[in-house]
Amino acid sequence: MKNLIARNLLIILVFGFRIVHAIDGSNLSLTTNLAPNNTSLPIIDQAQLSEHYYQSALKFDGAEGRDDEKAMALYEKAVALGHAQAMVNLAVFFEFGYYLANQPLQPVSLSAANTDASNRIIRKDPQRAFNLYVAAAQKDNASAYYHLSRWYEDGLYGIKKDLDNVPNLLNKAAILGNCAAEAKIGLIFEFGLFNKRVDLKKALKAYEEAIRLKFDLCIKMKERVEIKLQQIELAKLKEI
Repeated sequence: MKNLIARNLLIILVFGFRIVHAIDGSNLSLTTNLAPNNTSLPIIDQAQLSEHYYQSALKFDGAEGRDDEKAMALYEKAVALGHAQAMVNLAVFFEFGYYLANQPLQPVSLSAANTDASNRIIRKDPQRAFNLYVAAAQKDNASAYYHLSRWYEDGLYGIKKDLDNVPNLLNKAAILGNCAAEAKIGLIFEFGLFNKRVDLKKALKAYEEAIRLKFDLCIKMKERVEIKLQQIELAKLKEI
């Protein structure tokens, strides 16, 4: 049972967001002073400009034409103008690591950097990542709620665990259409995690919603719950 739960959690982790090698970090404190807001522009112009920076960053944040430094620089500009999803995308870089272009391997602290198979330096900043997730969540961003649920569930990088808050964060993310959060909610009700009672009908509903949101890895989870429900119905018939 534990192995099955762990395997499903890993599936959600891997496909819920971009994953790279993580390293241990030090204790973190909560700070939300991320970047100065540009108040010299009208609000509508700020929104348009931040979206322009965000869309431009995406061009360098994919499998083709990837350039971490260019993407991050553009995300930073969008963040300075209050773009919530740019905060999340930038936080992912700081949490999981980013490459420095043409940077030779140097002796650096492993708490701040690691290297890949090509000896490229991977830099990380967990404190900045956490702050960005918090700031984006304050703007009611679904991805930010989901990522914060991971941090509070596992106590990542020294953050104090808050298991009571995890379902609440996942619910907020799910309401806003986050498919990974829906999948995790399905697991919670299927296996009775976080002191929740097992409720296969709620689990089924969550998996179905995740599938509707194109999270096709929940198809097998949905089928598993349907089999369980069928077995319960058969058992009831035998008792009659």
